[in-house]
Amino acid sequence: MNFYKFIRPLIFKFDAEVAHNLAINYLRYLPNFNNLFCQPQKYDNLQQNIFGLNFSNPVGMSAGFDKNAEIIPALFNYGFGFVEAGTTTPLPQIGNDLPRIFRLTEDQGIINRLGFNNLGCEIFYKNISSLRKNSSQILGVNIGKNKDTIDFSADYLQLLKKFYQIADYITINISSPNTKNLRDIQNHENLDFFLKKIAEEKNNLRGIYQKNTPIFLKIAPDLNTSQLESIAELSLQNSIDAVIISNTTIDRNLNLKSTHKQEIGGLSGLPLKDKSNQILREFYKLTKGKIIIIGVGGISNASDAYERIKNGASLIQIYSAIIYQGFGLIEEIKKTLNENLKKDGFKNISEAVGANFK
Repeated sequence: MNFYKFIRPLIFKFDAEVAHNLAINYLRYLPNFNNLFCQPQKYDNLQQNIFGLNFSNPVGMSAGFDKNAEIIPALFNYGFGFVEAGTTTPLPQIGNDLPRIFRLTEDQGIINRLGFNNLGCEIFYKNISSLRKNSSQILGVNIGKNKDTIDFSADYLQLLKKFYQIADYITINISSPNTKNLRDIQNHENLDFFLKKIAEEKNNLRGIYQKNTPIFLKIAPDLNTSQLESIAELSLQNSIDAVIISNTTIDRNLNLKSTHKQEIGGLSGLPLKDKSNQILREFYKLTKGKIIIIGVGGISNASDAYERIKNGASLIQIYSAIIYQGFGLIEEIKKTLNENLKKDGFKNISEAVGANFK
């Protein structure tokens, strides 16, 4: 029984950000309530070892939902193979003015202009510290710069040092459209300078902690061919371990129907599907599969997830689709992926990665 479809009309009566905050509190104080409705299953053919990390399945929670790492145990209870929390910044910040989240119900999309609202890295670190002691669950930390920081690299280097030892991987978010000039870091000259600094600092930290924490780069879907080629080239040169494709889009030429379609901010959900998938395909071809890809953006069912995998993604993430379908979507995707792999003769999901180009 899909319990969520009965309560969604009630949830949608609330303002989108109010509903989000209610969900965070529900999951914080009742982390095991879902066990009454959902019993996550394990599928041997969905397991992968990437970067020395054992992913029980390829379905991850995208950054943006749990900004302050408050509900990680509850999220894993729903069957995610990994969870990415954040975006966290060095200092707390309130983000942009309200209202700043808009449901595009007819399009199954979301527009947000939150602006990295979070409680700051100290609280974030405190929240995850107690979880990391005896946990084999894979936790990624998504980091960003504060709005008023002039030297953009300084914030990222500070956070890299802060979380290098405790995180399973760190995602560098340089692609949110809601922090002024943030996406400019993706330009060739800025990115070359930035990634060299990141690579140098990672090398130092690897020596200090005797640990190789993977570094992911999250990029925008609104890149032209030249920009994408530059990111691929510089990622390879600077040993970026994985690229997350993609963040939200500022494109509005997507035949949107909903009332709030012209709101300023990043658009996620189903309207982003084709755009994000195309960028993923191009990046996989540019890098010839040498960089791990995490596919995100508009994935709303197992067919979408499987398509990203065959186009070159080793892992996928979801967020907006949960708002419209509930957490039961995770098990639906896992179950159907398991069936699709068997049907197509793949013994393990890793064999399906990039299958459309083989």
